Amino acid sequence: MDFLGEFFGTMYCWFETFFGLDLANYMWGGSLETTDGAAHFQSDGNMFVVVGITMCLISLFTFSLFYYIVNHPKLNHWWGWLLFWISNGVINLIVGWSWTLSHLNSGEMNVIETASGSEISPDDYINSTDCFCFGISNMVLALIFMFAFSMLFKWWSSNCSKAPFVK
Repeated sequence: MDFLGEFFGTMYCWFETFFGLDLANYMWGGSLETTDGAAHFQSDGNMFVVVGITMCLISLFTFSLFYYIVNHPKLNHWWGWLLFWISNGVINLIVGWSWTLSHLNSGEMNVIETASGSEISPDDYINSTDCFCFGISNMVLALIFMFAFSMLFKWWSSNCSKAPFVK
């Protein structure tokens, strides 16, 4: 699990300036510097693994749906592939956004001051915009993964093996 945590954590942290260092620290299961000193999140360790595996599975399912389940000759065009590719991105945007937003709204992202042990609301550190930006980051990674799956494994499709680069 440590390998997967490092793998997905590193990939998601390509976007940490976009969704915020504080949210990245929460996802890593780490701590942060508050104005009053050191503090930590109430997290259960590296959460990039859960989101990353979910993103991979959704991308793999969408890829399989296009190339092997639907596999219709009329979809063997760039626009047919693009339809599934964008659907994959939108689904993963919603998953990443709603997952982090549910943690924020449920109080799981609350901050504990190390010295006093008192709980601080995460509003000063993480907000719903950061969660949406994380969803966009999840979408971008999902689009990259589905493209990679397509380039590596499309050749066994009986009808769509040339998509998205059909002449």
